Amino acid sequence: MNKIKILMLMILVSFIMYSTRTYADNSISSFTASIENSQSSSGFMKSVKPGDEVKVRVKVNNVSKKEKEFTIYPTDVLSDLRGGWSYPLKDTVPSLFGTWIKETPETVKLKPSKSKEFVFTVNVPKDTKPGQYIAAIVSQEFTPAEEITVTSGMSTQTNSNILLPLQVVLNVEIDKSTRKIEIGKLTHKINNNGLLTIFVPHINKGTILEKPQGILTLKDKNGIVLLKESYIMDSVYVKTTGLYDFNVPSILTPGKYHLDYKIKYDKATLKDTYHFQVTTADLMNAMDKADNMGNPYDLGFWEFIKEFWIWIVVVISIIILLMIVIIILLLRRRKKDEKEESVKKGT
Repeated sequence: MNKIKILMLMILVSFIMYSTRTYADNSISSFTASIENSQSSSGFMKSVKPGDEVKVRVKVNNVSKKEKEFTIYPTDVLSDLRGGWSYPLKDTVPSLFGTWIKETPETVKLKPSKSKEFVFTVNVPKDTKPGQYIAAIVSQEFTPAEEITVTSGMSTQTNSNILLPLQVVLNVEIDKSTRKIEIGKLTHKINNNGLLTIFVPHINKGTILEKPQGILTLKDKNGIVLLKESYIMDSVYVKTTGLYDFNVPSILTPGKYHLDYKIKYDKATLKDTYHFQVTTADLMNAMDKADNMGNPYDLGFWEFIKEFWIWIVVVISIIILLMIVIIILLLRRRKKDEKEESVKKGT
């Protein structure tokens, strides 16, 4: 019994050591920045004037036990689904405030425990209006699929790109910022699970990030409320669009629908209605997708009659016509037989 316990203990210790080694081999880098002797691992906020130049020093440190490849690059900060931030990969050319940073991406390979410092220059355009402008400097750590397979023991064909961002937040007379949100064209689609999602685009046309909140109410053609939802968006950055996804929890049957939205930001309120229609083809598509996902949708007898009554009438009409034709043919055949029988009797 003691031998078995010792063996199990050795297996457990070996597993822990392997897990620790795997974690250490895949540890991400540390990434810090400094502006005017102030250090941060997340980002900076600084008050500037149009035409100012700001120097940002960033330092990347390889804390893993293997040589790693890093690319340090400036980029835009984009709004993610339901707000919040997202950062493009290194090959995406900046088009917003990432263009204020003149340096181009630089790739470096660092051995374990080694580090390197980079300097980025942020130029605030002279025609910049009062507001808050956010760019980012990102460290993209690249790990090839082959190394992930060897390290983790699990086969993969996907390379790993780990992003460590540092936000550079520049305030230009922030108290005079312009605040303006517009709601773009709403759209809807049927997802792979057969359920419908409506997308509400919040477009920030002001000069400072916003966190709008709203109420969405879905109604059928008779004005009956099917679903009501309140939400608060995370950050919608300047000159970006933050999408809110309104997910309908059940398959919609054919008909006309209306989504009323009431959205507030700062002291403004935006209200309107999005009209859309679900067709029979949409329903069949949704049912097929739900069935493929292993969630077959039961339409129900009366609902089936309601939605497909035209086809039911057509099928029944065809059956009745066929029956009439058959009856007519049978009657003709019967008359012919009777006539032949009477002729035989006469002879």
